[in-house]
Amino acid sequence: MASPNQTQKDRYKGEYQALNKVRHGFGTYIYENSFFTYEGQWVNGVKEGQGILKMKDGSYYQGNFEQGEIQGHGEFHYANGSMYVGEFHQGEKNGQGVFSSPAMTYEGQWYLNCMQGTGILQTPTYRIEGTFLQHKPHGHCNYYSEEYNYIGEFDKGKRSGKGKYESQIEDYEGEFLDDKKHGQGILVKKGENPYYYAGEFFQDNPTCIIFIYFCANKQTQFQIRSSTRRTYRPKSKKRRTSY
Repeated sequence: MASPNQTQKDRYKGEYQALNKVRHGFGTYIYENSFFTYEGQWVNGVKEGQGILKMKDGSYYQGNFEQGEIQGHGEFHYANGSMYVGEFHQGEKNGQGVFSSPAMTYEGQWYLNCMQGTGILQTPTYRIEGTFLQHKPHGHCNYYSEEYNYIGEFDKGKRSGKGKYESQIEDYEGEFLDDKKHGQGILVKKGENPYYYAGEFFQDNPTCIIFIYFCANKQTQFQIRSSTRRTYRPKSKKRRTSY
């Protein structure tokens, strides 16, 4: 049976410190669980400097190590083809970096493996420029997509606060809460029966409704007060006075 020292020697190929025979210089070490293999620089038996940490699933990290930890600038290549290039702190994405995958690309600030701080997120269907908190837009952001554009405030991924929303169906500028028009705002509805409304909203619906309804290049204004906060929608080019 091989001795512990012999086993350690079999797992490590490289340079040693002359006095105490610890790993020191350049060498390759296969960990006991055989899932990890490190190839790079050592100082007094600890990973220190530039190196590559390979995993059995095909993923690997290449970059800087400090006191045995992934620290500083480096690249992490995932087994599924995704990649992160940037700053690390104790093995976690932290600082400025770029993450790319078939589903998305994010370039900006990270905190403990989360998109957090200022950054740009690009996917096949939308783009977000602004500030993030735990992977979600938070604070002032610009959101662009084929469906709609929004420039304004977010709260943990939802439109909340003041903002401007534009789409092929409607334009709205005003206050939002939990992704809904809520508070004071101005709505311009487009399409066959366009109209304009300025006033208060409650969970996407106008409260005291005052429409300016555009018909045959003429403006028709009328008012309906609703205590049930239901939204009124004109269905024809005739003025309506009932719900």
